[in-house]
Amino acid sequence: MRFAIDHRPYFEVMFRPVLYRADDRGMRSARERVAHVLVTSARRLSPSPAQDRLTTIAAWSLAHRFAGLWLSGSLPENAQGDPEAIARSLIQLVFGPMDTNASRRGPGTA
Repeated sequence: MRFAIDHRPYFEVMFRPVLYRADDRGMRSARERVAHVLVTSARRLSPSPAQDRLTTIAAWSLAHRFAGLWLSGSLPENAQGDPEAIARSLIQLVFGPMDTNASRRGPGTA
């Protein structure tokens, strides 16, 4: 959410490859860094290692579309509240509380 709000032009073109060079070295590097953050964060939400990929897609979809809806003014919540706090609440609603101290749930752990 913070990136989308602070860097709106970048956010709005990041998934429109006709507007940038996908083969650019800097672009590839940035995408790899972002993917690492996304996958690492989603693992903390995933109920099991077998669900990591689906959890990553679900979390990414939720966060990205929420940011798009917020920026477009399509939500009645735009007039009130902190978009980051609302995004966190949405993620907790869908995935449950996130254990920010655990880097990864191991097999057989809750």
